[in-house]
Amino acid sequence: LAEAGMLDTAVASRKHHSTIVNIPFSEARFHALLEDDFVCSRRGGGIRLSFHIYNTADDLERLMDCLKKAG
Repeated sequence: LAEAGMLDTAVASRKHHSTIVNIPFSEARFHALLEDDFVCSRRGGGIRLSFHIYNTADDLERLMDCLKKAG
């Protein structure tokens, strides 16, 4: 997410990270995530996503593909 420019610089540069992240909001991005069966919510000016130990590398690739398609 950091490499894709979807994390605030202050968040991306943290030494320790949470499993909860907030990416910039856009209607297209939010609806694309919901349509692809990702669980997310609007929070502040962004979209809140969280990761779990059961998420796989394939899950993360699918997420990034969805975000790229949505712009």
